[in-house]
Amino acid sequence: MDQACDDLMDSIDSPHPSFVKTPFEAQFLHQFSGPQLGSLCVDRGEEGRYVFALHVDFFNPEGLNIRGASTSCGIISMACLNLPLDIRYKPENMYLAGIIPGLKQLSLENLNHYICPLINDLVDAWQRDIKFSNTTCYPHGWLTRSAVAAVVCDLPAAHHIASMAGVGSHFYCSACNCYHKSTCGRVDFEKWEPQDREKLREYAEQWRDAATSSECERLFKAHGVRYSELWHLLYWDPSWQLVIDPMHCILEGLVQHHIQNLLGLTSELITSTSPSPAFACDFGKVPRTMTAKELTQISVIHTLLVSHIGSGNNQQVEECFDKLKSALSHKNSRPLKFACSSLHCMPQKVGRTLKIDYVKALVNWVSSSPR
Repeated sequence: MDQACDDLMDSIDSPHPSFVKTPFEAQFLHQFSGPQLGSLCVDRGEEGRYVFALHVDFFNPEGLNIRGASTSCGIISMACLNLPLDIRYKPENMYLAGIIPGLKQLSLENLNHYICPLINDLVDAWQRDIKFSNTTCYPHGWLTRSAVAAVVCDLPAAHHIASMAGVGSHFYCSACNCYHKSTCGRVDFEKWEPQDREKLREYAEQWRDAATSSECERLFKAHGVRYSELWHLLYWDPSWQLVIDPMHCILEGLVQHHIQNLLGLTSELITSTSPSPAFACDFGKVPRTMTAKELTQISVIHTLLVSHIGSGNNQQVEECFDKLKSALSHKNSRPLKFACSSLHCMPQKVGRTLKIDYVKALVNWVSSSPR
């Protein structure tokens, strides 16, 4: 367990790796100050320095039923990051710090009552140190200091344990100062600024010291922060140490959203008899003079134009185009003219058989469009 600190100290002046494989390669532990001013956490000297990941999660012990989750219990656990990855999360090496009973998940700042004993122990373990009378490697005793390097939870639990506003609020991010739900999804990351740790602590302490509940509510609406027991840890910085675990964030969050909502790859698509569009095309603003029947036909024309064309031999492709011509020829002239105008494929000359001219123009547009 001491080897992780020693390896980092040996490479502390080396270039930062472009790909981080362990927490000890991350920037936070390279800069994490020790209990003495001007020292690093990993500069252990003749004592043990151990860093932990704190986990809080809620689950339904009775499983799900038709009506959804009926009960909710929580666990508070810790994993020592000094251990190699292959044994770090084995049950015998995990520390179960507490169980939060049901029947319902805790609300607001009430989680503080359950993490308070653990945080008090962690304060002593860092500021005052703890001496073990003997261990396997140190039979004459061993002095240790322990700290929390990361609080790893899913998104709701992360905001819960940090007593920050929920992810559905205007204060949706714990790492940067992006504000208001209307800005959610912005990608101008070069303008994002990290949360100010000292301001967050100030807001949390103002909430803690408020004289009335109405004053607490006013402060919370203004800053999106309540007081968390984690602030007893002098090194606590939620913008760095509050980590959203990758399973929930990436696999069940970003990837799921991308596949289901952006790509539309859902179970409904599998069972659907109608194929997905070959590509996208937008029609212009529909004139108000269109009748209800013509509006319906415009929608049908759009579907026909973006549908797949057979990718087999020439005969199959010709059959698809013949079906497209036949389907379009049954539509009224005004919807066909509107489609041609929107797609900028108006026929140069429109004779007496204007509907046929519109149909030909649309079919030519389909044949020349990339699919």
